[in-house]
Amino acid sequence: MQRNTLLGWAGGAVVGMLIGGAAMLAYNTPGSANGTLSPLPTPNASIKGKRDPKSLQLEGKSRAVISNFSIEDPEGNEVLQAKEIGAALDLTALASHLVRMPAGHARGVKVLLRRGKSGRVSLAEALGKRDGEAKGENLLAIGPLEVEDARIQVAVNERPVAFQIDRAKVQVQKKLGDAAPRVFLSGIHGYMADPDPLPQPIRIRGGRGVIDLAGDPLVDIRARICIGGSELRVQIEIPERHGAIRLRVDPQGFSARSALVALNMVSKFKDRLEVSKGEVEVTEPYDCTRAEGREARRQAPKEKKR
Repeated sequence: MQRNTLLGWAGGAVVGMLIGGAAMLAYNTPGSANGTLSPLPTPNASIKGKRDPKSLQLEGKSRAVISNFSIEDPEGNEVLQAKEIGAALDLTALASHLVRMPAGHARGVKVLLRRGKSGRVSLAEALGKRDGEAKGENLLAIGPLEVEDARIQVAVNERPVAFQIDRAKVQVQKKLGDAAPRVFLSGIHGYMADPDPLPQPIRIRGGRGVIDLAGDPLVDIRARICIGGSELRVQIEIPERHGAIRLRVDPQGFSARSALVALNMVSKFKDRLEVSKGEVEVTEPYDCTRAEGREARRQAPKEKKR
């Protein structure tokens, strides 16, 4: 326990540096956040499309498994890849121009959020309304999908930020009138992959967020980071256009408060980071006081039976 506490004190300062450098953003003098944190958008309970009387009258559900799936943006960049997607496809909904996959899984997912020539996020261009297409076509109601091994790379600023997701639940929705889909994340467990100057990655232990491909902010993630038995709850907002990424920090415990102090010190030398202190809610339960012990048991080699 004493060793973990000492590691937490030392790690707290370095964690602040990691988060400050990872966000790559604009800094103002840190202080209290203005007002309460607005609630995250939630998926719609039901999405309905406009039925096409000329379409095939299909009924029931079909189980589909797609391997090595990919989507390119108008410039030829692969902005969405997946080694495997398996889901139940609602055939009845297809008559309403609605792709409904109420449950399934996805593995080996890669998402690239980059700026297209139009200035929009290129994934929105790939999945949004195309020229000559009526607004509201290609509606989506996908998930929740159980996702394993996903990489999200945000390359809208000078230096990309990357998150590795070990597991999460994902819902993708595009309702009537939307220009592009929204991706809802929950149960996020993973780590910040780039930049990562530490030998041991900073682990996200529970969180949720929204990637709004046609809105602002583009990314809004609220997550828990375990530091030496303490919780550092963070909100990371990445704007839709070029500009400062906003980092809101809610330290819970001594090591987390030490990390906040270090973060503020490091941020004074950053010119693209806005930092504020305020309440951040992470609803998924997780006990950070036992996180290091669980991780050690998971990584320790199993003893051979004699």
